[in-house]
Amino acid sequence: MTVARRYALAALAVARQDAASFPKFAEAVAVLAQALKSETVLGALRNPGLSQAQRRQLASTLTKAVQAPKALGNLTLLLAQNGRLAELPAVLDALQAAMAKQAGLTTLVVQTAKPLTDAQKISLKVQVKAYTKAKDVQLQESVKPELIGGFRAFFAGLVWDASVQGGLARLKASLQQAIQ
Repeated sequence: MTVARRYALAALAVARQDAASFPKFAEAVAVLAQALKSETVLGALRNPGLSQAQRRQLASTLTKAVQAPKALGNLTLLLAQNGRLAELPAVLDALQAAMAKQAGLTTLVVQTAKPLTDAQKISLKVQVKAYTKAKDVQLQESVKPELIGGFRAFFAGLVWDASVQGGLARLKASLQQAIQ
C-alpha cells in the first residue's frame, strides 16, 4: 500500500464519522484535486525551499480556498507537518478512488485510436460493470492515434489491451523470445 493510499484511507475513515458533512468533504476533495492541476500550485507544493511554517501556511491557504471541512484541512496540515505536502495530489487521487469504490463506482479509462461510438461505449461499460460487479461505471475516453486501432482500457487496477500497437508489441516480444 502506498503512502498516499494510507493517508487517503485514514482521512476517509475520519470524514465518514461525520455523515452530515461528508458530501461537503467529497465536494471539497474534487475541487482541491482540480485546483492542484495548476502548474503554479504544483510548483509551490514541490518547492523544497519552503520552511515548515510556509508549508503549513500553504496547506491552510489551499483548504480555505476550497472551503474544505475540518477532516480535509487536517489532512493537508498533517501532510505539511510530515514533509509530504508534495504528495497531496496523489493522496487526493487515492481518496477519490476510495470514495468511488465505497459508492460502488468504477472508473474506466479508455484510450482509442479513434473516438468510440455510443454503442461501443455502452458495450465496454456493460462488460466492465459485469466484471467488477460495480453499481455504475464512469467512462473517460482519450484518443491516441499511435494505438493504430482497437483500445486500451484501465480499470480496477487492470489493463485490457486490445490495441493493434499492443498486439504488435506482444508479437515482437514473442518472436524475439523464439529467436533466442
